[in-house]
Amino acid sequence: MNPFRTLKNYLFPDEMSRLIRDAHKFPRYTAQEITFRVYRIQMTDYLSVAYQLLEIMEEERLLFKSTNDQPRIFDCGANVGIVSLYMKSKFPNARIVAFEPDPKVFSCLQTKH
Repeated sequence: MNPFRTLKNYLFPDEMSRLIRDAHKFPRYTAQEITFRVYRIQMTDYLSVAYQLLEIMEEERLLFKSTNDQPRIFDCGANVGIVSLYMKSKFPNARIVAFEPDPKVFSCLQTKH
């Protein structure tokens, strides 16, 4: 890890650094709503969603290439829908099926983003 990047983010935090920092301050497993970029996201655990946003939206760990402009994507264990939002941003014509078995988390997933 580059120590200067860490120092720079501490002195001049970017969007993701602020998000992670704020999530660490918020009580775990407490309902919360945030705005991230153009999305309004409801959640049941800020810290876990903050790290999902980092890994999925910022680091793009799930990025793939498709020759089909309408891929069918299954988001199993969708949580609050971060993967679905990301995939829809990359593949606007995708057909996405999201499944979340936890009723409390599912209620967040149903919220319009």
